Amino acid sequence: MYRDPGFAPPTPLRSVGLSFPERHLLFSEKDTTNGQFSIGAATFNSIRTGWNVLGAGGQFQRWGNVRHMWGQTTSALDGHSEWLKMPPFYPAAAAPPDLLELGDCSNDPANTLWPASPLTKLFICFQNANGGY
Repeated sequence: MYRDPGFAPPTPLRSVGLSFPERHLLFSEKDTTNGQFSIGAATFNSIRTGWNVLGAGGQFQRWGNVRHMWGQTTSALDGHSEWLKMPPFYPAAAAPPDLLELGDCSNDPANTLWPASPLTKLFICFQNANGGY
């Protein structure tokens, strides 16, 4: 696993250096137009803040994140898979406060981009500061 590209340098981590691998995201689905290999917390936050923004023709723009019954399939660092429910789409409404079952940061509440939901199953990172994953 590689650290968030926002950390310098984005070095690989061995499994012995991962805290609570069963609680952290490794792979997720994304839109086909998204060419990024790795999506960090800041990019997931831009997905959250643009969630209810209408695209061309008044369409929902985040189909890659909700293609399976309004959710996405993901894999955790320990290798298990999870289906994560995503927020509902309300055209032109304010951004959702969180991504429901996908949390930002599990161990660094002062540096979270959005608060954890009571429904959160997986987190994007362990901490957002000091080079943590």
